[in-house]
Amino acid sequence: MKRLMILILITGLQNAWAATGEIRTESPKVEKQWGGYVGLGNPYPTLLGLNVAWNATPHIRATAGYGEIEVTTSVSFSSSGFVEEKTKAQTYAVGADYLFMEGSLRPLFGAKVGYFDISGKGDFEVQGIDKSTGLLYGNLGVDWIAASGLNVGAGFNVSVLGGSGANFYANLGYFY
Repeated sequence: MKRLMILILITGLQNAWAATGEIRTESPKVEKQWGGYVGLGNPYPTLLGLNVAWNATPHIRATAGYGEIEVTTSVSFSSSGFVEEKTKAQTYAVGADYLFMEGSLRPLFGAKVGYFDISGKGDFEVQGIDKSTGLLYGNLGVDWIAASGLNVGAGFNVSVLGGSGANFYANLGYFY
């Protein structure tokens, strides 16, 4: 008797959902699937980065980014003039973000893996990183995509492996 009641309840719910159109047999299409953005602090730990993104599903976004910092680590004067020594730090990162809720303004949580490469002469440190190393970090923020495709996002990157601490990031770009 109990099984029959459960079967009747499930059948009734299926019919009600089908009548309201709530049952979907395919995943919804993502309107703005590809995008690119400039990131201040994104990818971690760079100062300014270029990023591309692909909205694989309405809630999953794959990302790839490149960032670079170049600093003068020493200046000296010789008979031939001023001599500068520079150090360049490049960041390469890939990962994925999970976008919560529906709509234009959405909170997100992500995980990224990357490589931080330091080249040049002199001592240089950013976010506790002073040599070339692998990175693992997470991000927590908000993202907004307008109907036109304009994208604005902001949040925090938090180092898990390879660096230390957290930094703020802000993105500005376009999705089409």
